[in-house]
Amino acid sequence: RRVHGGLLPVDVMSSYDEEVRYLAQELDKQAQAQKTNKTGRSSLKSQLQGWSPNSSPRGSPYVSPAVSPDPLALAARGTEPPHFMLVETSVEESNHKQFGKSPRENVPSPTIENKSVQQKTDKKASPKQETAPALEKQVVQKDGTVKAFPKKTPLTKAERRELQEAQRAAKAAAKEEKASGKGNAPKETQKEKGKPGVSATKSPALGGKEGKENNDKRPSTSQGTIAPKAQYDDQKRMHKQQKKAVIQRTTLSKENQVALFSHLPQYEKETSFTLSISFAKSNIHPSILRLGLKFAEMKIVGSNARCLAMLNSFKDMISDYSTPPFKDLSRDLETKIKPAIQYLTDCRPHSVSMGNAIKYLKLQIVSVPQNFSESEGKSFLIEKVDEFITTRMTYADESIARKGVELIKDGDVIATYARSHVVERTLLQAHSANKKFRVIVVDSRPMLEGKELMKRLVRSGIHCTYTLLNGAAFLMKEVTKVFVGASSMLHNGNLVSRVGTAVVGLVAHSYRIPLIVFCETYKFSERAQLESISNNELGDPDELIRNGKPEGCVTSDWRDKSSLKLLNLMYDLTPIKFINMVITEVGAVPATSVPVIIREYRKEVGIMAE
Repeated sequence: RRVHGGLLPVDVMSSYDEEVRYLAQELDKQAQAQKTNKTGRSSLKSQLQGWSPNSSPRGSPYVSPAVSPDPLALAARGTEPPHFMLVETSVEESNHKQFGKSPRENVPSPTIENKSVQQKTDKKASPKQETAPALEKQVVQKDGTVKAFPKKTPLTKAERRELQEAQRAAKAAAKEEKASGKGNAPKETQKEKGKPGVSATKSPALGGKEGKENNDKRPSTSQGTIAPKAQYDDQKRMHKQQKKAVIQRTTLSKENQVALFSHLPQYEKETSFTLSISFAKSNIHPSILRLGLKFAEMKIVGSNARCLAMLNSFKDMISDYSTPPFKDLSRDLETKIKPAIQYLTDCRPHSVSMGNAIKYLKLQIVSVPQNFSESEGKSFLIEKVDEFITTRMTYADESIARKGVELIKDGDVIATYARSHVVERTLLQAHSANKKFRVIVVDSRPMLEGKELMKRLVRSGIHCTYTLLNGAAFLMKEVTKVFVGASSMLHNGNLVSRVGTAVVGLVAHSYRIPLIVFCETYKFSERAQLESISNNELGDPDELIRNGKPEGCVTSDWRDKSSLKLLNLMYDLTPIKFINMVITEVGAVPATSVPVIIREYRKEVGIMAE
């Protein structure tokens, strides 16, 4: 039609229509036979697009352009074209512009709805054919053979539920057999409907929850940080910690432990901590060994004192360190410092301040420039440790004491609990500034740390009153301010300090007396805690009965009495609602600002690391 201006001889038109009708019938037959085969339609489409009367098996001698048949013309003649045939109307519409209306406008065209209805009827009419599963991939073996792997058929909801029940049953059986000592449970179970190869313990992707729970329990550590603090109620993690221990300590029997705190490690008093150390393997510095013994014997107590002694011991270790041949200083020193940290933790669990100092030291070890020599690298690390001691401890204490002196007015009665280095420094500086005030020292057994504070204050000429914890409520009527130290400030604003601080805070809160906490920022922790049961430290229970043990006393042989148990807690938790102010080196802030300071310090550490 394009060649002859839209007009063709009758015999050519009849031959063309006959070929189109024949091809349409063949396409319908093949489409019904190959409806389930995905490749059938694409092959038919390629055949149709390149079809011409000359290429047909019943070809005509007349030559016509190889274009797709016009579906509108076929519809006018009663022939249904295939729904995927291409329609070209742009050229023909341009030819009919000069003649006015096109004759095609009166011809109804097939719509998408008619096609979809026809497809649905074809699906209903055609019988369901069972086909073999399609191959997912083919792998060529070494011997030249090709191995095909079929696709897995999707499981129904009932089958997935059945598989989950089988997995849970296998897991429970494995636990029972492990507890009874009969042996290990089988690793794989097969479904009852004959689908082998399904693992009962390794298939969280099929709907089981066991795999997700196991993945959630794995702790993640980032570069430059240490592993999270030991979770005492997690038996698997504590078992791993015991394997890493440098020294093996004797655990107190379960019969003598308080059930509520039985998850916390509690040890018998050791005669020697160094006999079980393998010096050939651990290679612990003598300064670290001496420090660990002092920690275990409670000769060095207090967060500041313990952290300062630990950093000084690490300085001795770094100064005596020598890099082995063909080794890097930063990598080798990090491996050498790990057993030293583990030894100190075995002697006594480290505090939050010690943990933050260890993080800082490890970060500086990693950031030693590669072009530094051994002496330059050691000097770099020692300078960084001195910088931490100066800025985060010494200058911080001076700044906190200066801000604390401003809060003391003439005629104040200051109450404090136990002994805090920063509180002691604040009171002494306030007395040097000729301020008139009085101090009430509240103390408790068995450590009686307040006695040493009272002696120092009395020598300086400060009027003091000394009482035990049970008398705090009677003397709180006279108090105007309460000053306490801190072992750590948690992320949610709660305070962890010496056991008994929460009682003092509760009494002060009931009398509407402000409780002011003195704490350096390096004692801030990203951990949140709501009580002092899940994470705490247990002291030596014999300390409770050491002050006078007469013969025939009930507590003299308490280990032989199953009805008697001794509990010596080291710390307690003071809620945020009891705390009115936290004085740090960055200023006096409310307890709700603790996470803000932690975030800003993290940014500062990141800049230092870069």
